[in-house]
Amino acid sequence: MAQVVDASNYRCKRVRMAALVKSEDVKQWAGLWVRVDGPDYEVQSFDNMEDRPIQGSSDWSRYEIVLPVFEDSWEIFFGILLDGTGKLWVRDVQINVAE
Repeated sequence: MAQVVDASNYRCKRVRMAALVKSEDVKQWAGLWVRVDGPDYEVQSFDNMEDRPIQGSSDWSRYEIVLPVFEDSWEIFFGILLDGTGKLWVRDVQINVAE
């Protein structure tokens, strides 16, 4: 799942994506992901939680990603990914400026 927003409201700040995630039988890994793109779709910031994966089965847990957004950033892409088999539920997704 993925969405995109214009980066203009977040320029020269840090953007936070936070969500509650529940998992069931995730065999490989899953995670939230955020990517900040600049001119010509250059990736300026990226995090997909691969280094702190959601695995197995878990009750609702809060996860978040915080990334810098630059003066020339164009777009912010965000979503959740599942690599392999399993099930994910997501709720209370928030995109905001990190203080």
